[in-house]
Amino acid sequence: MKDKVNYTPNFESFMAMSRKDVQEVVKERGLPKCVAIMLDGTRRVLKLEPEYRDDKWLYYENDIKGLIYKSMDVTDTFFDFGINTVIGPLASIGNINRKSFIPDGLDRLLSPLLDEYPTSVLKKHNASISLYGDLDYVKKLAGGDIIEKYKKIFREISPKSPSKNIFLGVAFSTDTETDIIAEQAINYFKKTGNMPTHQVLVENYFGFNVPPIDIFIRTNEVKLSGGMTPLLTQHDTQLYFPVSPGILSMNESVIRKIMYDYLFSRVLSHGMHEHSSITDDETSEIRDFYMAQKESVLGVGKSVGDIWIHKQ
Repeated sequence: MKDKVNYTPNFESFMAMSRKDVQEVVKERGLPKCVAIMLDGTRRVLKLEPEYRDDKWLYYENDIKGLIYKSMDVTDTFFDFGINTVIGPLASIGNINRKSFIPDGLDRLLSPLLDEYPTSVLKKHNASISLYGDLDYVKKLAGGDIIEKYKKIFREISPKSPSKNIFLGVAFSTDTETDIIAEQAINYFKKTGNMPTHQVLVENYFGFNVPPIDIFIRTNEVKLSGGMTPLLTQHDTQLYFPVSPGILSMNESVIRKIMYDYLFSRVLSHGMHEHSSITDDETSEIRDFYMAQKESVLGVGKSVGDIWIHKQ
């Protein structure tokens, strides 16, 4: 594994590779640096249990805590694999406007991050936690001052010079973020007389020079749900959609499958890929696949009750 940039292990070897060796491959290749993951599914899983089937929002404290612990476990794995930034779109504008979400629901989402296990992950990786989104909107709601409480706590527990960063979205949506970014750009121009660079826009919005999203993972459903922030979307942002709810599916095996596909299967060229010749056997395999799948559509499913599931 001396030439890790051009080295391509087979799938089985990669799945058995140590986390340290995966980290070395990522380091040599220089990518991925940033992963965004919408890891939810608590409601979908709980709704299978009789006592939860009629509950509208499912804000039970222990179940939300389980989701946050799972999220930190996934983050720990990505950090071990050499990713420097993990973005977690946590509570959209829609979530924020659910009954009793502010302050109770948000408190139940954020408070577990202060428990022993999540803080141990932060210490292990010298990592910080920051919030992004329309936080001013949250503050205007009854009980919305809770957002200032957590912003202060996360600043206090974050290292002065973090090696890795976690960004949690609260009151986010793509259209809302676009409006905020545009307003910040106008204000920057009025103040300086200069057009803001992309880096300036990123730093104004996130507070850090956040790298673009390399891998975007959305569990349960094939949609972005407003979680793909426009500032960090790039030509080579790759999308992955685990079929089962994230609380079930996002284990190390699934993460390794995504990493293997990203590192060794996808074309990452910013649109500059020059097609090379393929063999007769490769031609047959591709043609057979195309013909067998010509009526298949990724993202088609069905509704079972009020839950959408993948299904051809």
